Amino acid sequence: MHSMLKALVMLLSLSALVANAQPPDRSHLKALSVPELKAAYLECDQLASTTLLDSDTAASCSMVSEELIERGFDGSFQRLLAWWHSARNTSKQ
Repeated sequence: MHSMLKALVMLLSLSALVANAQPPDRSHLKALSVPELKAAYLECDQLASTTLLDSDTAASCSMVSEELIERGFDGSFQRLLAWWHSARNTSKQ
């Protein structure tokens, strides 16, 4: 449960930072498939759970999560969380 809360805080914090700036250019992420976005998201999660992210990495991870929510989960943050929880449990087995 602690790691899910940590991820939520990270995503909300990053969303607040991005909301105050120009809309990020996510065009480079359009070339990635949904499975590639999922892998990148899990890499960001792993990195964020082991170290403090610098601002560039945090922004990149935020863009990955936004793109994944949009394309992989039809805009549903709840569906992303359900997948993330399942993916983390699967990787621990």
